[in-house]
Amino acid sequence: MGRYLLGRLANAAVALATVLLLVFFLIHLVPGDPARAMLGEGAASANVAALRAKLGLDRPLPAQLTTYVVGLVHMDLGRSLRSGRPVAQLLAKRCPQTLLLGVSVLLLAGTLAIPFGIFAALGRHPVGSAFVRIGSSVAIVLPAFVLGPALVMVFSLALGLLPVSGGNSLSHLVLPAVTLGLPFAALLTQLLEQRLRDELRSDYVRGLRAWGVEEKRIMWRHVAPNALVPLISIVALHSGALLSGVVVTETIFGWPGIGRLLVDAIAGRDYPVVQGCVLSVACTYVVVNLAGDMIQAALDPRLRDGLR
Repeated sequence: MGRYLLGRLANAAVALATVLLLVFFLIHLVPGDPARAMLGEGAASANVAALRAKLGLDRPLPAQLTTYVVGLVHMDLGRSLRSGRPVAQLLAKRCPQTLLLGVSVLLLAGTLAIPFGIFAALGRHPVGSAFVRIGSSVAIVLPAFVLGPALVMVFSLALGLLPVSGGNSLSHLVLPAVTLGLPFAALLTQLLEQRLRDELRSDYVRGLRAWGVEEKRIMWRHVAPNALVPLISIVALHSGALLSGVVVTETIFGWPGIGRLLVDAIAGRDYPVVQGCVLSVACTYVVVNLAGDMIQAALDPRLRDGLR
C-alpha cells in the first residue's frame, strides 16, 4: 500500500513538473515574436521591445525559466497585460466559480447515474432498462455546444424558467450544470450498469444466494460497493474531458469561471493569463487523478491486499 502511494506520488510529481515546463514554453511556441503577436503586426518596434523587456523575453531562456520557477514558488504568475492585475488574483476570483460548477456536475451525475445504473443492471423491467440504455447512449454523445444552446432555447427563451447567462445566483448554475452533468451521468450509468452485471454474475453472489441471503442485502451490502469503488478512478480519469467541457460551457452561459477567463485571455492575447489558466487546469487534472487513486486504494481491500 505504501509503495503504491509513493509510486503514485512520484508519477504525480513528474506529471506536474512536465506541466510546468509545457506551460512555460507555451509563450515561446507562438509563431514569430510573441510580443509582436500580442501587440499586432502594426505595432511600433519600440513598443514591441518594451513589451519583450516587460515579459523578460529579452533574457536568456535559462534565466527566464529560473524566474518562472521562483515566481511559482512565491505564487507569482505575473500580471495581466490587459488589466495589470496579478494573474494569481484573477485565478483566485474565478476558481471558486469553476469549483462550484464542477461539484454541481458531479452531484448531478451521481444522483442520476446510481439509480438508473442499478435499475438497468437488475433488468426486472426490460422496457425500462432498454429505455435507460438508449437514453444514455444518446446523452453521452451530446457535445456541450449542442446541448447548451438547446437548453437555453427551451428553458430560457421558450419557457422563461431560467436565466440565459451570468453567475449571480444559483438559478444561473442550473443550465451549465445540466449541460456538463447529463453526458457525464450517461457515461457513469453505462459503466455502473456493466460493473453491476459483472458483479451479479460472480461466484460470491451465487454463494450468498445459495445461503439464502436476501437480494436487497446482496445488492446494497456487497454488489453495489464493489461496483462503485472502481468507478472512482474512472471519474478521475474523465475529469480531463470535464475540464475541457467547462471551457465551452462557461463561454456559452457566461459563467464567470476559469474557462471563461481563458477564452477572454486568448481573444485578448493576454498570454500571462492564458499561461495561468492552462497551468491551473492542468494541475487540477493531475491532483484529481492522484486523489482518485488514493481514495480507491483506501476503500478497496482487494487493492490493499495486492500491494502488501
